[in-house]
Amino acid sequence: MSSPLQQRIAQHYSQGTGGDLLSAVLAALKAAGKDDATPLRYEDMGSADHFHGGALGATRALAQLGDLAAGERVLDMGGGFGGPARTLAVEFGCRVTVLDPTEPFIQAGRELTERLGLQDAVKFFLGSGLAMPFADAAFDVVWTQNASMNIPDKAGLVAEQRRVLRPGGRLVFQEIFAGPGGDVVCPMPWATDPSTSFLVPPEQVRTLLLEAGFEERFWLAPPTNQPSGATTPLVSAAAIVHGPNAAAMEEATRRNQAEQRVVGYRAVFVRR
Repeated sequence: MSSPLQQRIAQHYSQGTGGDLLSAVLAALKAAGKDDATPLRYEDMGSADHFHGGALGATRALAQLGDLAAGERVLDMGGGFGGPARTLAVEFGCRVTVLDPTEPFIQAGRELTERLGLQDAVKFFLGSGLAMPFADAAFDVVWTQNASMNIPDKAGLVAEQRRVLRPGGRLVFQEIFAGPGGDVVCPMPWATDPSTSFLVPPEQVRTLLLEAGFEERFWLAPPTNQPSGATTPLVSAAAIVHGPNAAAMEEATRRNQAEQRVVGYRAVFVRR
């Protein structure tokens, strides 16, 4: 049974679509010109399934930074409905497992992956990053993009990430942290109000990783311009997920970034 916190978080991510995320994705693609009478292709998705800052371009840039390679076993923790996972499978040849606590994301992710013919390369599991349903040392890479903001127990998260990584495996992430500008202004894409937002300063997580037995390879603030390969998406995943609430979240995001209430980092750490 999920906790009250988990229920509030799930409700936040379901309110824009009424829980029917798949229909919302397909409707958005059709409105953007995708003929729903023809089979869906990976190329049709664009950034429609990349529910994180920087969209598809950021996923590609992070994969290059993390040196993702064909055949690697990747856990996409908090992977939503699978856009990054499918990119890692198609463009980088990885075998990807998506773990997410939001059931509509998992349901939509499985269906989209099957429609795209990628079900052998991308698998979906419902679950929490604090209690991952996987064996020790099961993955070569643990990958996250804007996935930790709803998790209050950062030490527990780091411990689980390390547990499921093999020795020498890599933790590759793009995450949002508390900036020096004060408390975050809501609504944000991950929180309607502060009760489900758990941002901490970046150095706190950096220290936790080092103390847990990770070796730092990269620790970088994202570039101020768009990542290489990024384009303005025809279909925004945030608009699909949040519906009419997306505009207010986008406005708050701009304010939080401008006032340095939030900061972002990309990083790669190696499990010793």
